[in-house]
Amino acid sequence: MGAGIVLFVVTSVASAATPDIRVLIDISGNSSTDAASVPLIPALKLLIEVLPLGVTAGVWLFAETPTEMMAPSMVNLAWKATERTAAGRTRTQGLHTDLEAALQAATRDWSSTTESTDRHVIILTSGRLIGQDPAANGASEARILGAGLRALQAQSAKVEIVALADLTDRAMLSVLVTGTEGWFEQVTSSSALQPVFLKVFEEAARPDALPIVGNQFTVDTSVRELTLLLFREADVPALALTSPDGTVWTIDSPTPFAWIREADYDLVSITAPKAGTWSFNAAADPDNRAFIASDLALSVNDFPLRALPGEPVAVVVQLLEQGIVLNRPEFLQIVKADVAITGEAGDVVSALSLDLAAARFTGTPVVSETPGDYQVVVRLNGGTFQRERHQLLKVIEPPFTFSAEPATSDNARVIHFTITANAEEIAPESFAGLLELVTPDAPARVLELPSLDGNEITLELGAATRGDYTLRPWIFADTRAARTIRIQPEPISIFFGDGSAPKSTGVDAPAISEISAPVPAFEWPRFAQVVALGNLGVGSVVAGLWFSLRRRGIPVRGTTL
Repeated sequence: MGAGIVLFVVTSVASAATPDIRVLIDISGNSSTDAASVPLIPALKLLIEVLPLGVTAGVWLFAETPTEMMAPSMVNLAWKATERTAAGRTRTQGLHTDLEAALQAATRDWSSTTESTDRHVIILTSGRLIGQDPAANGASEARILGAGLRALQAQSAKVEIVALADLTDRAMLSVLVTGTEGWFEQVTSSSALQPVFLKVFEEAARPDALPIVGNQFTVDTSVRELTLLLFREADVPALALTSPDGTVWTIDSPTPFAWIREADYDLVSITAPKAGTWSFNAAADPDNRAFIASDLALSVNDFPLRALPGEPVAVVVQLLEQGIVLNRPEFLQIVKADVAITGEAGDVVSALSLDLAAARFTGTPVVSETPGDYQVVVRLNGGTFQRERHQLLKVIEPPFTFSAEPATSDNARVIHFTITANAEEIAPESFAGLLELVTPDAPARVLELPSLDGNEITLELGAATRGDYTLRPWIFADTRAARTIRIQPEPISIFFGDGSAPKSTGVDAPAISEISAPVPAFEWPRFAQVVALGNLGVGSVVAGLWFSLRRRGIPVRGTTL
């Protein structure tokens, strides 16, 4: 049975923290069967060019030992020039990869914090651990997923990983990513690496961009820097870029632009670009970008990278003028804002509403019911200017499955009710929940669910009377990244028809304790309203569950009642 209504507890406050990005590039020989074919240098060059000025970034190369290529510092033109030179000298070296040592080196100066932070570790790796000794590798993996993961969580850091081919230790890396609310992507070919690396970079650095429609985009007068990234197939005509005054530029013509041409993309950096409509001759590609630095920028809240099917996600957007929230009503009222969630299941566009008093645009789009990888694109259109921001979103499989089957036990009719948890997404020790049981012969009762046994609970519920039985579970749990979720699946109905009378009336699962309070049919979206109206039945049930969570030592941070 699938979950019908789900809700993640998320923040709706716009993030003001400046990104701090640590990049780890695997240059070991095990990153490919043919090390020279791995496009690490183009990926590194791409990252250097598209990193926004003003963010903090550091770069390490690692094989058996990590080497600091650039100490963490604010990205400026000098930073980029130094990195370009260093990237040109990068070569594959070493036979094995020590990811544990690389993580320690990159995050050594980070401390645990409760303040607003925007920390990211981007890893391009084969995923193998150092050495050939399985015991040593297993010990290193245990440390990474133990103390290492706990430290990253305490530092409020997200881990984003792009892994190469089939050499990746996917299980270990997936846990590292899930536990930090990060992102994992595995590519099987060199051609797929650059677009994937771009998307991961966008999630971490969050640069503003101009919308590209077909092969055109419009620059407004507030844009100080333009970085144009255009992907292309092999053996296509050289890129030609046409500016608003009709001048045509190519990589071979005298140009004031910084122009980099790699095997599968062109990257053009322009200072003080002319305002107006620009065009290019490359084919349309959804991964093409026109990144900008501008006096008019976006501030978008930090919403989750992982969501359940049908989960509402709070989006909060503000415009910043030279770093200060723009609050001019006459300007904001002409701006149209929306958010698009795009993926294999199609595109869903939701308008954002203007909260004039707070000078922000807000909305709560609902993600797709179909699990998979999506992109969230926040877009603002003010007539004379346009902005957009891209972020990744993974709609995961529901972390719990529910089933109920009629059965007999000791000649008595019973219902076998089972809850199974996905331990990759959920911390089993955080599980708690209620089960409302409606029977033909008694008022509705609310039972407290026991702890998970491994990743599963199986209950035997007595069903002595002919008729309809309805089970309504309510589940509380923490994700691996310590984000509290609440789930109410669709009610499960069982019907018992005529049959031989049971010899006993059965019992209501001795492992579960009953909370003595009936509740009406319950819907999470109406939760706040119900409590506000003073529904004592619901209030006492939830209060009982809350007390139980605290008594059992289950984390309740982030849960709102």
